Amino acid sequence: MSQFGISPDDIVLDIGAGTGALTAPLLQLIKSGRIIAADISERMLKEACRHFADDRVLFTCTDACHLAFTTGMFDKIVCYSAFPHIQKPRRALSEFYRVLKAGGKVVIFHNCCSRKLNHYHARMAGIVSFDKLPKSEWLQAWLKGTGFVEISTIEQPDFYWVEAAKGKG
Repeated sequence: MSQFGISPDDIVLDIGAGTGALTAPLLQLIKSGRIIAADISERMLKEACRHFADDRVLFTCTDACHLAFTTGMFDKIVCYSAFPHIQKPRRALSEFYRVLKAGGKVVIFHNCCSRKLNHYHARMAGIVSFDKLPKSEWLQAWLKGTGFVEISTIEQPDFYWVEAAKGKG
């Protein structure tokens, strides 16, 4: 997360926060800022709340495709291991763009490439078998179409990182 450039006073939205896998690492980077840990699952957020009693973290149940936040509220958005599970990913990207401040940044990342993850999901039973992580070049095109700039991608067998910024103007 230090590579993403989170500043101590940033307001960070953690999309798909679940039980708080990124909360502790994000808290190490935030001093006077805030982390809004958002997930569609109340059950996951309740579990996260049990582990973090810090005034800098707020747990919020919301849908990535219809974020319950003010326009231009966040400096950074992180989405770790959650993007494949978003039902309407292009709609979510529009919401990410809307809630970011001018010059704000988003990163969507995973601990493996899209090919490996999609193969893994396809072998699972149930609804997850249909969840797909787009190839990084597809996500890059979607971000560009949404209005994002300064888009960079890294997709390797054990690493997926797509980063973009909202223009300053």
